[in-house]
Amino acid sequence: MAIEWLIHRYASVSTRFISNWAVEFFGYVPPILMGTVVLFLGFYLASHAADQVRQSSVAKGTGFSPALAGGTKMMLYFVVLVIGLDTMGVDVTILHTFAQGIAYGVGLAVALAVGIAFGWGGKDYVAENIENWPENSKQVAHESPAVTSDD
Repeated sequence: MAIEWLIHRYASVSTRFISNWAVEFFGYVPPILMGTVVLFLGFYLASHAADQVRQSSVAKGTGFSPALAGGTKMMLYFVVLVIGLDTMGVDVTILHTFAQGIAYGVGLAVALAVGIAFGWGGKDYVAENIENWPENSKQVAHESPAVTSDD
């Protein structure tokens, strides 16, 4: 209302155009301010969490304290960035797509590492005990009761 009065009083521009423009402009201000607050507060908390990880006795015991802290900080920065930009009204679909691809890659790498570790570690056990398996399976087959019905 005050903007319309000032424009009507001192300018010859259509008041409805300026009023609509002002409403649109000031409609973006609160989400941008809230997104900025989320970003600053989130980055601060992420840095604090990374420092806590770096100083923890568990991380120090592994010898990978800086790497664990850096990974924690990177992951939390990404989460804060996505939440902050989404709060501002920015479309973050592409960031979700990249995060999903990275998560699939990390999951595949972990699954392969675990599978290779068990396979490599179990090959010696299998080589030592494979000749006993037919005898053990026959004993188990004779000792187990037969199932006659599904009731």
